[in-house]
Amino acid sequence: MVPIPVKLESYGFNDIGFDLDPSSVSEWTVDWEWLYGSLTSGEYRIVKDILDFKNPGDYDKYYLAGEFTVN
Repeated sequence: MVPIPVKLESYGFNDIGFDLDPSSVSEWTVDWEWLYGSLTSGEYRIVKDILDFKNPGDYDKYYLAGEFTVN
């Protein structure tokens, strides 16, 4: 898959961390239109990094991916 190009020259994010217990489930809504525009028909994948903090400066990084189709 090819990364989707951004439509803005300059942008930033609020870097918010959320706690999630190991047995919990959470849902996260993505608003990508402001940065990427409308998605055309096709197959896509979104990848998010998850940090498992143990102590300051000591964490493991995992990547979670979700694939979806726009008709």
